[in-house]
Amino acid sequence: MGGGGLIPGIPGSTQTPSNTPTPTVAQTSDFRIQTTPSPTFPSPTALTSASSATSTRSASPCANNQCSVTFDTTQANTATPATQTMPSGGLAKRPTDPTRHGYFFDGWFIGQVAYDFNQPVTSNLKLTAKWTAGDGHWSLAPAHGTALGGTTVTLTPPATRNIKFSQITSGATHSLALGSDGSLYAWGDNSSGQVGDNSTTLRQTPVKINKPANTSDQFTFTTIAAGDHSSLAIGSDGNLYAWGNNTRGQLGDGTTENKLTPVKVPKPAGVSNGFTWTQVSTRWDHTLALGSDHNLYAWGWNGYGQLGNTSIPTGSDNLAAYSSKPVLVSTPAGVILPS
Repeated sequence: MGGGGLIPGIPGSTQTPSNTPTPTVAQTSDFRIQTTPSPTFPSPTALTSASSATSTRSASPCANNQCSVTFDTTQANTATPATQTMPSGGLAKRPTDPTRHGYFFDGWFIGQVAYDFNQPVTSNLKLTAKWTAGDGHWSLAPAHGTALGGTTVTLTPPATRNIKFSQITSGATHSLALGSDGSLYAWGDNSSGQVGDNSTTLRQTPVKINKPANTSDQFTFTTIAAGDHSSLAIGSDGNLYAWGNNTRGQLGDGTTENKLTPVKVPKPAGVSNGFTWTQVSTRWDHTLALGSDHNLYAWGWNGYGQLGNTSIPTGSDNLAAYSSKPVLVSTPAGVILPS
């Protein structure tokens, strides 16, 4: 990834990030201003991906094919998440983010590597919470000068967050990255709204995507997928969200209208109330997703039968050859799915 040195996750700062530290000076008639240098903002290539950085995990074999994942939340104000146990090759679930007074939570790490909760667990792991001190605002010290004036004050910018990328994916002309804090970042071509920032403005550096409407404060994105000109992501609530180009119904929201921000994909017809999405993949103008019921669902264009459902019309020139809602992919002959 190239880019202009923007690091995500610095709320409350009005500073334009730069790769070169530059002091910021504000002068008044009563004060002599001294500044601390603005923090250096690493380029996106410095925001390490879990798949590209060397792990410092001290892994231990899983006994009886059962693996455990423990969590270290030293100095947090909330309870430590419970240990998770899963079969070797299973997935750990991202717990509710811990909190700590006077600190931002930067994510779960093994050493300096942001943990990707979509990676299969094949050894016993210990994930550690990482923090950044501060409240995201500039500070002024001292806060008040003398009546006679002449006080020297120091302006200090917000601390640089230690957020790293844990997942990355790209479409034809845009890119997505999942931050260790559970936030989603996007950049590139935005002509169909595929960046998801409620605009169609091209973005040359990563921008943070707002949480979907009506989600909780604890909501995070957990899985991301980029189509050629569309984007999808599974949330911690188990719902699937989509945005961008929708000319063939590939967003699955029951329409063929482009979306500039994440919208919820409806659950398939006939599933239980507890149904959630577990995996998603998309390409060009159709999408596939696995449900918690172990079934595979598809939507979007079906010109060549790529939805795997014979009830949907086919034909490369057939304008009706699509489904704008999830449909069940047929089970291969002789295959019995788990109940």
